[in-house]
Amino acid sequence: MAFEAEKKASIELMEQKQAMEKNLVSMAREIEKIRVDIAGSDHRPWAA
Repeated sequence: MAFEAEKKASIELMEQKQAMEKNLVSMAREIEKIRVDIAGSDHRPWAA
């Protein structure tokens, strides 16, 4: 019984980890797009 509970918890943690990794990859892609946009712009309205 305890083994099954631990197994289930382990699977849930693995799925959470995979979801977080996927989210991290998405954020990294989004950051790269923003960097490209910033590098391509000639003006920066927020700059002093």
